[in-house]
Amino acid sequence: MKRGTLFLLTFILLVPIVTGQPYIWEKTGFSETMIQSTMGRLIAHPTDPGTLFLATVNMPDLLSGTLDPADGLWKTTDFGVTWSTTNDAVLLTSYNIMDVAVCAGQPDVIYVGTIQEGIFKSVDGGATWSNVNAGFSYSGSGFPDSRWAVAAVAVDPTNPDKVYISVAQVGGLDIFNLAPSHPGFFYSHDGGVTWTENNGGLPARYDSLLDGRSDTAVAGSIVVVPQSPNYVILGMTDLSVNTSLLFNKKAETDGRIFFNSASAVGSFSEISGGLPQGISQSPEIGGSLVRVSSSAMMLNSATGPQVSIWSSHVSFTFDVSLSQTLMVTRNKGLFFTNNGMWQERNSGLPYISYWIDPSSDPDNTIRFEDTYNMGTVAVGTGGFNRICMVGSNRCDMGDPLSNNTKVYATTSAGQPSWLKDWDQGLDSSPTFGYSEANASIIAFNSDMSYAFATVRWTDDTITNPLSGDNGVYRVKIN
Repeated sequence: MKRGTLFLLTFILLVPIVTGQPYIWEKTGFSETMIQSTMGRLIAHPTDPGTLFLATVNMPDLLSGTLDPADGLWKTTDFGVTWSTTNDAVLLTSYNIMDVAVCAGQPDVIYVGTIQEGIFKSVDGGATWSNVNAGFSYSGSGFPDSRWAVAAVAVDPTNPDKVYISVAQVGGLDIFNLAPSHPGFFYSHDGGVTWTENNGGLPARYDSLLDGRSDTAVAGSIVVVPQSPNYVILGMTDLSVNTSLLFNKKAETDGRIFFNSASAVGSFSEISGGLPQGISQSPEIGGSLVRVSSSAMMLNSATGPQVSIWSSHVSFTFDVSLSQTLMVTRNKGLFFTNNGMWQERNSGLPYISYWIDPSSDPDNTIRFEDTYNMGTVAVGTGGFNRICMVGSNRCDMGDPLSNNTKVYATTSAGQPSWLKDWDQGLDSSPTFGYSEANASIIAFNSDMSYAFATVRWTDDTITNPLSGDNGVYRVKIN
């Protein structure tokens, strides 16, 4: 029996489907040509299956802090057929949106985190917005601030007044401050009127350089556990930067996740058992000036009765010399827990072991080792927590046996293996015929009738393709 047939039969047992329905990805009404920035996070409405939100974002230049305008927050209410901005005179269309959080119990309450401009709130489903920065302060400063971004936002699914943010430094860096001093984690229990800093138990957010290393961490992902909303989980972005001025120390990072069981009041505790450790810098270039290692854990969770938390490990390292940069991706894949101990769930996924991109030019200084560049795991809604999808980035290049697989699926939480070849419609881009679809972010809508994905196309020999085929795609499930 073919794997695709086995997957279909398994899916019938779990989700009602329309008989004869083809599972083919198609482009929605959103094209990346409609914006001047790039597609960011894709968030499904918790109760309305036709509604999704799409963030648009540019990242600031790390050294100068220069930030190009983005295109605000986009919304569809008809399953992606049409899209429009959901901005006003407060949340401007030009703002760079880092994250979006919709309260499951009161979905008209939405929080948005931005670069430089701070945190915004809507109580009418995004029709109007208010700025909730007044109660935020760090070292005597507040938003707007060109150095900072609200990197992650989460809201208690049962109480829209309990909201959590992570504030990272993303601009104004220099050679002594490539691992920046982040403001860190903050919570509000009054709907954003006041914000309380709480970095108790979390890794250092700044470094004095006295030990010859520059190591900092900040939460890049936040989950409030739906089954126990007093539990707040942080997926950390861990960064190590060393220069020739810092005594030639090694740059090394770990996969790190922390939790708090009191709605973020009091200290956090680490739950990193089973996660990647010792992510070391690239093979050193002779006379390298800067050595970098980063490691980030991106979280998602099930919404049904069973606790299941997923994390995707995203990592890269590089060395910089006066003549070249050697960049190596170090992603270690997907991890799952329902009890606080993380299990690797990578069976059936591509490029788990050492790999050098065979399609690269021999002189190309970008290498892909121990990586397969998977995105954040989409977890089935309601009782379908064992149904998951994950997208991939550049994982097919140079592999003739991959069948251009861009999306992997499971109906059993990744055990015994993920299923490939579940991405009809993503083998070749609609207009330009690009062969490499990067399905970065996937989300199920609230009734599991569709999965949606942000898709950007490239090709083995083209690094900056025309973007007309880039956009939000969908596949009908039932």
